[in-house]
Amino acid sequence: MNRLSFKFSLTGIMVIGFFLSMANLLYAQSEKINWISWEQAQEQLKTHKKKIFVDVVTDRCHWCKQMDNTTFLNSKIIKYINTNYYAIKFNAEQSVIIPFKGKTYEFIPKGKTGIHSLAIEITNGKLNSFPTLVVMDEEMNTIQALSGFKSHDELEIIINYFGGNFHKTTPWSIYKESFLNKPTETPGVRRVNNQN
Repeated sequence: MNRLSFKFSLTGIMVIGFFLSMANLLYAQSEKINWISWEQAQEQLKTHKKKIFVDVVTDRCHWCKQMDNTTFLNSKIIKYINTNYYAIKFNAEQSVIIPFKGKTYEFIPKGKTGIHSLAIEITNGKLNSFPTLVVMDEEMNTIQALSGFKSHDELEIIINYFGGNFHKTTPWSIYKESFLNKPTETPGVRRVNNQN
């Protein structure tokens, strides 16, 4: 009888462990950046002001996919972007007409591909590579466009710098150094106080 109880107990523990593992996996998969459209961002800004985070991509961009599969799956990145920004994933090769700040922007064909004129506008004509990350203020004015792949560690500093308005008072090099050297209450967790 003792062996039978032990087998049932062990089986019960394994079943509970399995279900807890599956619940944790499902929760992790449901945690993602809330990407919205240009139209949705413009509408939401009417009632709740936030900065805008734009991920300018193309379908053929290897590094864009790498960021989707690594950087944008990091829980700290997801939480910070969802809390402090409206996030837009913007395909710079799409042919959709987009109204933005009283003007209309559209795809400009060039050879076999082309580029969307809004991508050129929000990067201030400096769209050099993909991905390009664009941080915009609450009025949808470009603060900074940053080209190239960013790891979650790099992006964490960037989104905190702009999201906390530190770009208004602190040079990037000083902020980055203080962010990296800031003591934490919990090992591996960085805390940054927002200043408005």
